[in-house]
Amino acid sequence: MVWTLFFYAFEQAYRISKYVTTDLYIIPVGTIPQAMKLAVRLRKAGRPVEVELSG
Repeated sequence: MVWTLFFYAFEQAYRISKYVTTDLYIIPVGTIPQAMKLAVRLRKAGRPVEVELSG
């Protein structure tokens, strides 16, 4: 459910900004391995995805 919420938020943000090149921005909170697996699956499906790892 959390991923759905993030995805919905990004879809809404994309409608506001036509210059966004990323469909989904994943911010893992103690879930880096799962976030990376999700990013790989989405990228294989052709979706531009970024993962925040600096925090």
